[in-house]
Amino acid sequence: MSIRAWRAKSLQHGSAASLGEAALLEIQRLAAIHREGRQQQDRNLHGEQEIKDHANRIRQCGRAGDLAEAERVHAAVLRSGLGGDRFLSNLLVEMYGRCGGVEGSRTAFDAIESPNVYSWTLLIAAYARNGHHREAMEALRRMDLDGVEADAFTYSTIFNMISRKEMLPQARWLHERVSTSLELGLNRDIFLGTAIVNMYGKCGSIHDAEEMFFRMEHRDVVAWNAMLSAYAHNGYELEAAKLFQEMEHEGVKADRVVFVSLLEACSKLGDLEQGKVVHGRVTELGFEAEDVLGHALVNLYGKCGALEEARSLFGKIVSKNVVSWNVLITAYLQNGLVEDALKLFTEMALDGTRPDDVTFNNLVNFGCSHAGLVGQGMHYFACMVEDHGVTPTADHMNCLVDLLGRAGWLREAEDLIRKMPAGDPLTWKVLLGACRLHGDLERGTNAARKASNFFDHCDSSPYVLLSNMYLEKDPQSLTNCESSGLVPTS
Repeated sequence: MSIRAWRAKSLQHGSAASLGEAALLEIQRLAAIHREGRQQQDRNLHGEQEIKDHANRIRQCGRAGDLAEAERVHAAVLRSGLGGDRFLSNLLVEMYGRCGGVEGSRTAFDAIESPNVYSWTLLIAAYARNGHHREAMEALRRMDLDGVEADAFTYSTIFNMISRKEMLPQARWLHERVSTSLELGLNRDIFLGTAIVNMYGKCGSIHDAEEMFFRMEHRDVVAWNAMLSAYAHNGYELEAAKLFQEMEHEGVKADRVVFVSLLEACSKLGDLEQGKVVHGRVTELGFEAEDVLGHALVNLYGKCGALEEARSLFGKIVSKNVVSWNVLITAYLQNGLVEDALKLFTEMALDGTRPDDVTFNNLVNFGCSHAGLVGQGMHYFACMVEDHGVTPTADHMNCLVDLLGRAGWLREAEDLIRKMPAGDPLTWKVLLGACRLHGDLERGTNAARKASNFFDHCDSSPYVLLSNMYLEKDPQSLTNCESSGLVPTS
């Protein structure tokens, strides 16, 4: 039982008043000395070098992300009798988190006799890194009960985990909590303020992000970029451009991350003139040939239809990789130049760059499906699986169904869906759209029924598509559709 929990229990029985606060603090101090003394005895017994050797192996394993090796390293620590050492146990908690073994993180954490704020933060980070958001929040609550006060790093770890629109209530709760718990004013803490701006941006709440950003007393380039990214990722491209002007007016020097956010905003706006201004600044600073900024520039010019400039900028990228090729190929595909894109794919292979799932997804979707090239699309799909060992995802299967459906191969598309290992509602909606395109009411009705089995009644899109099909074919037949129970009558 922690000192805080014991103190609360004592208060209920009236004993804390007689014992006194000073005595409680003395007990806590002596207990801490005892724990540190035991750990120091372990260190004296085993030697500092043995602990360093274990620590190095743990760190190496964490970097490699090998869960099986992580379990062997943990077993070696336990055999050496150092399983209760807080330093090594903290490293083990982090190692398992990096290797995807949250159960191992919890086991290593539970071996720590008195976890400190760093121990708790590492456990929360392990949960957050592996998508166990509920467990991370529960660990924060247990940390409170154990009498350990969260610090800035604990909160920033939680803030980074909150990344979806449906998590906005949690974001606001955490913001309120940290505002009332920190001794220093939150408006003065650049680190936490920036994390909160970033969190609200990922949750899609620009109002909350702006309120936090403009209340901050001091803002560095990272804080400015967090707000710029929030604007760019949520469709506020004009606001991002205005904020950049304000940033320059205040004399804050933009870094690479800021320029990437700005170029993304210009790409979404299709604002090539503003994009060229940003491009000029990037060139002045010598960033043009770097891969991340090079990709952003190629994407900007490609989306704005300036393919010659996009190709020229692609050639300037010093270290080209699969992302570089994907960005250029997609630029040609989005501008309807399928033949040129397919030539680039061949050039990519000759260059020795291995295509990935994004490459094939774009080729099948933007290239073959929209151009009606069924045979070529099937060829690339087979090539993806057989020659490059890329496992098809749900997105790939949806693209393939769309390819067959657009070309009128509706029976083949439906057969393909039935052979898929797990039903996907979006796949049935893709088929429904193709059935509307070709006027196949019977198959479309079945696709709508299948899609409606997955979606709740809040999503009316299958019903809308089906209603439109019946109206286009025969307005009188819509009554039959309603009586079937597929389209709500009210």
